[in-house]
Amino acid sequence: MARRRQVSEGQLYRRVGVATGVWRVETLRQDGIGKLHAQLRSLDDPNTTKTLSAFILGDPKEYELVERERG
Repeated sequence: MARRRQVSEGQLYRRVGVATGVWRVETLRQDGIGKLHAQLRSLDDPNTTKTLSAFILGDPKEYELVERERG
């Protein structure tokens, strides 16, 4: 059974099964009911951001942690 990771600012993630699209965790915030969300910024297009549940981002079946930036 895969173990859920703790999400931290500065970490890089990529969707499992997708060869492109690396995202950096910019900030972590709790919503009004206490759920943690991660604001992500695309490394390919720094003007593109998205927000995901930290619960989903920390699931190794959904997202993989990338060791370092490309380039």
